[in-house]
Amino acid sequence: MTPEQLDQELRRLSEHEQLYKRGIDPNQIVPYQSVEESDGIPRSMAISQYNEISGFYIKRHSRFREYPLHRQDEIELAFMYDGSATEIVNGTSFTLRRGQILIVDSNTVHTTLPLGENDILIVVKLSKGNIAPSFFSQLEGGSIIGSFFANSISKGQAHDGYVLFHSENSRRLPLFMNEFLCEWLEPSCCTQSMLKALFNTIVAELANVYESDICGTGHGDNPALEVLTYIEKQYATCSLAEAADTFKMAPDSLSRMLKREAGSSFNKLVQRQRISVAKTLFANTDLPVTAICKQVGYDNISFFYRKFREETGMTPAAYRSSVGLL
Repeated sequence: MTPEQLDQELRRLSEHEQLYKRGIDPNQIVPYQSVEESDGIPRSMAISQYNEISGFYIKRHSRFREYPLHRQDEIELAFMYDGSATEIVNGTSFTLRRGQILIVDSNTVHTTLPLGENDILIVVKLSKGNIAPSFFSQLEGGSIIGSFFANSISKGQAHDGYVLFHSENSRRLPLFMNEFLCEWLEPSCCTQSMLKALFNTIVAELANVYESDICGTGHGDNPALEVLTYIEKQYATCSLAEAADTFKMAPDSLSRMLKREAGSSFNKLVQRQRISVAKTLFANTDLPVTAICKQVGYDNISFFYRKFREETGMTPAAYRSSVGLL
């Protein structure tokens, strides 16, 4: 399937959409599958369309149809292929624009207002017991900000149950999504490996977009993110006392805030960032251990060896060997 064929397929009106467009009640055609809960909000029980091989549930959101506010068991990733959509999540209304991605956590009350003919919205649902764990692991990567983000989503704490990625200017995301959708619509003999590999590239690009947003905007409403950004830039030389002075906080208060919001103390986050950079240097350069040790902020090489093993479970030499650069 070519990108042109994909575009034609995504824009084609289904039989149901043709009826919706004529104003026929959607529930007379395909009743909304749900179970009403005690607060009156239905829980979506949509007929499963999971790819039996990959475990993904992928669909194009039906146009011209009104859906009620609802919850679902899965984490939902929505990609605005073209046009725009009005989303309502936990009482907040906003516009999802072409090229942007919205992640809605499970059990979050939300809906999408009726789409027009040129509004193409792709929905990928992730089961928390299946695809989602690897999604969080991939999103986290080696970044302490990525870790904070993945931890926030997985605990339902991110932006009141959702995260909007401003990915409209990403050059790579549409390419990755197009290939992912082509593989879904026209499976190859290796479709399981292809879908999972392509999805991993999509998630990696989302991590890039997220960190670009962090670097490009202020975060006065989230001091934890400000401190994490500071650590990512100053990891080699920063100290708790200096950070506390920079952010006008008592050292104990700053460390407790990070423990609460990011899951680790200031010193632990610094160690993690240093080892993350060291791993990158071991994987991509032939610098000796002593040079890398010094570059990431350690004066004592024995201490560096101990911390590296704590974070990776192996020595620097074993790690470099595992990535093929011994």
